[in-house]
Amino acid sequence: MEKYMLGIDIGTTNVKAALYSYAGVEVFVASTSYPLQTDEEGAAIQDATEIKEGVFQVIQEVTAECHKRNWKISFISFSAAMHSLLAVDKEGQAMTPLLTWGDRRAEPYVQQVKEESRRDIYQRTGTPIHPMSPFVKLLWLQAEHPEVIENAHRLVGIKSYILYQFLNEYYTDYSIANATGLFNMENLAWDQEILEFVELSETQLPEIVLTTQWFTASNKELLAELGLSSNIKLVMGASDGCLSNLGVNALDPGSVALTIGTSGAIRSVVDRPLTDVKERTFCYALTANHWVVGGPVNNGGIVLDWARANFHVEDYETLMQQIETIQPGANNLFFHPYLVGERAPIWQTEVRGSFYGLSLHHQNEHLLRAVLEGINFNLYAVYQAITDVIGDQTKEISVTGGFTKSATWLQMLADIFGLQINVMNVTENACFGAVLLGLLATDEINDFSEIAEMTSITQRYTPNVENHAFYQEHFKKYQKLNSYILEMSKVL
Repeated sequence: MEKYMLGIDIGTTNVKAALYSYAGVEVFVASTSYPLQTDEEGAAIQDATEIKEGVFQVIQEVTAECHKRNWKISFISFSAAMHSLLAVDKEGQAMTPLLTWGDRRAEPYVQQVKEESRRDIYQRTGTPIHPMSPFVKLLWLQAEHPEVIENAHRLVGIKSYILYQFLNEYYTDYSIANATGLFNMENLAWDQEILEFVELSETQLPEIVLTTQWFTASNKELLAELGLSSNIKLVMGASDGCLSNLGVNALDPGSVALTIGTSGAIRSVVDRPLTDVKERTFCYALTANHWVVGGPVNNGGIVLDWARANFHVEDYETLMQQIETIQPGANNLFFHPYLVGERAPIWQTEVRGSFYGLSLHHQNEHLLRAVLEGINFNLYAVYQAITDVIGDQTKEISVTGGFTKSATWLQMLADIFGLQINVMNVTENACFGAVLLGLLATDEINDFSEIAEMTSITQRYTPNVENHAFYQEHFKKYQKLNSYILEMSKVL
């Protein structure tokens, strides 16, 4: 019976289960989605039970395929979105909706932390002070829903909740714990001073374990129901962002990973915790020796979706064709893409987008090009923040996500960054990163260098020297305008 590896990525709106051979070949993928509920007050919540059922569904789809083909799953390794928070009772039942990273109701408490000059919290935890952070969400709960904290048996993230179904214990890994804003990067444990600040006991949180820790499940009935063997190894895994770097083998400061979907992120890996004096970047653990420095952006593909719909462009192929007709700079038109606030590099939920430089001669095509340039300039600003932290050693950028189907978008990135853009052969990079981490966890490999051949480049885009020189000057203007926009956002 041939052995296979299963990576599960529990995302914000869907869960994916990808099955791989030990040669790193993707052989089967199952996925399902679940709703995200939002409101005008800034809520962005989900039903944890629906997510649990979604995870079980995709596992059953995979095991059904394996049984048909006489394949054996030797381990499951888990990836999950960061910054989620859920209160559970002693029976393991959810007491509250799952608060996702997008929940903004804790915004007033960001200012409270800043007024108390607690910059050390970011420096110790690597998590920017922002409503996405469970640290800030806990301040909100303590102030506005104290009964939740008082009555909760545990306060956990979505991965801890899912693994509890198998293990009957609550665990979290270095990577997910790191993203809570409660994790001390130096001693690799819950930060006692910060717990006092949020009036929380360590006993109310999951136990922290290595990302490479694996377990066998105590809930054998669930394993049987899902079609899994009773001795299957369950690997803790890490956060989706950290595993995405591993999935494309971007594991040294010379290689940066860039992912764009609805939102986006750009990240690099270093060998120790590093933070930014300007607090623009995050720092999260992948392993004890691999730390991911980067920044997430809210405004990725969602902004291009908005532009296509509101400028009445039939499809994305037509949109890109229109952009191609306009020279870089869109005739001195600028767009700042903050349609849904922003995380990195500015970390301001109240900021909004804008065009600057409009005149009578500008047409739809100019506006569309300015929109795409604005999305990419924002990513470039994050990249500059990363290089300020880790040094400018980058030689190439590995890219994944739906945007990689657009040669126009990729060439523009190459021209703005002045770096080679590599489109990777990996589709489900968080799932793939999870199984690569699983190989290390289960002693199938001794070091990540052994998995380098499992990834390859399908396309390369090199920068146009003339365009890069233009964009360097154009970006300086973009940043000057950005300073004004950020100031205005505080008074509007």
